[in-house]
Amino acid sequence: RDIINRLRQQGTTVFLNSHLLSEVEKTCDRVAFIRDGRILRSDHLEQLSQGTVRITLRVGQPTPQLVDGLKLFDPGCTLESVSGTIQLSLSGREQIPELAAWVIGQGHALYELTPHRLSLEERFLEILSPAAAGQS
Repeated sequence: RDIINRLRQQGTTVFLNSHLLSEVEKTCDRVAFIRDGRILRSDHLEQLSQGTVRITLRVGQPTPQLVDGLKLFDPGCTLESVSGTIQLSLSGREQIPELAAWVIGQGHALYELTPHRLSLEERFLEILSPAAAGQS
């Protein structure tokens, strides 16, 4: 990693091909996701992290109706019965205030709304998922 960082500081472009995505995240400025010889997405790491954001939501009394309503934000939204938290994904951070306002507007006490940045590995799985394959 030190050699690659030193070369980058000297202005040298280095191509790193790795399945160790945590290492790629620590070392690279840009990433490209390739499947069957085609680039599916290429971007700066900062830009890539500005996409989907995972949310952990905790309200006073989560109801099935609340979870159904949250499907407007994320059809895959789930209620974790053990922790009582609701997990959902938003297309971007700009939706967070809208989500909070909607939950409060439904009469629920909002105790937690925690955004989680997707790791490069999670982004990789999202981009190369079977659902995404139908879009490319």
